[in-house]
Amino acid sequence: MKYIFEIFRDTNTILVYLSDHGEEVYDYRDSRGRVASRINANLLKYQYSIPFMIWYSDKYKKTHKRKVGLINESKSLPFISDLLPNVMFGIGNVKTKYYHIKHDLTSGYYVPCKRIVNDGYDYDSFFRTNINRK
Repeated sequence: MKYIFEIFRDTNTILVYLSDHGEEVYDYRDSRGRVASRINANLLKYQYSIPFMIWYSDKYKKTHKRKVGLINESKSLPFISDLLPNVMFGIGNVKTKYYHIKHDLTSGYYVPCKRIVNDGYDYDSFFRTNINRK
């Protein structure tokens, strides 16, 4: 069986992948799954951070140089999966009243929003104010 990237390598393709949730599997304690406990930096990191990836073929890169540049510039920006439809609308040039350019990570006009998790914890301020200890 071919890897999905190999299937699309020679086409004008962009692929977007993200997981629906994080998973803690013995990352920093004897625990597996999504086990609630006292909130700390490790719990937030391993249970709420998810893989998110945008891959594009060489042909897409040549055809959509501006979009690829914007994608590359957005690599380290904070993002929440709730905004994914805006990314998809932007990548696909979909015209709809539901598209908001400031919520499109790949638009060049993206404005990061607060990332609130677990009934009110501000994800980003928690990491700025707490030491991540193992």
